[in-house]
Amino acid sequence: MATEERTKEILAALQEAVFKFEEDDAVKWAQISLDEGVDPFVSTMDGLAAGMIQAGEAYNNKEYFVPELLMCADALYAGLDLTKPAIAATGRVAEVKGSIVLGVVEGDVHDIGKNLVKMMFDVAGWTVYDLGKDVPLDQFVE
Repeated sequence: MATEERTKEILAALQEAVFKFEEDDAVKWAQISLDEGVDPFVSTMDGLAAGMIQAGEAYNNKEYFVPELLMCADALYAGLDLTKPAIAATGRVAEVKGSIVLGVVEGDVHDIGKNLVKMMFDVAGWTVYDLGKDVPLDQFVE
């Protein structure tokens, strides 16, 4: 079990890996977090997702643009490939809290925000029906 100081170091490294779009580092630190006993939910939310939030703030400040956000999202998903199954294995999310239908409306092909919301709901124990991007309004009703 990682000490509090080591956990903070790991979370900071995960956040930085996502923010600096370093997929290999995101995977490396996600594995370290698992190996050292950091709660995978905490690694996901306070490490990986925090890096994406930081990237969103950089985008709002016009320091990052869509290409940087896409690269950050790639690093996020690389880390999630390890932490998400570990969360499920812990049984931390024992019951489904509800279901949501999620998608990006027709005419919009940008799904970064949708994917972040999907990840947050999924990790928090919701069943997510992801319709994808550029979805006709009728499909949401179906």
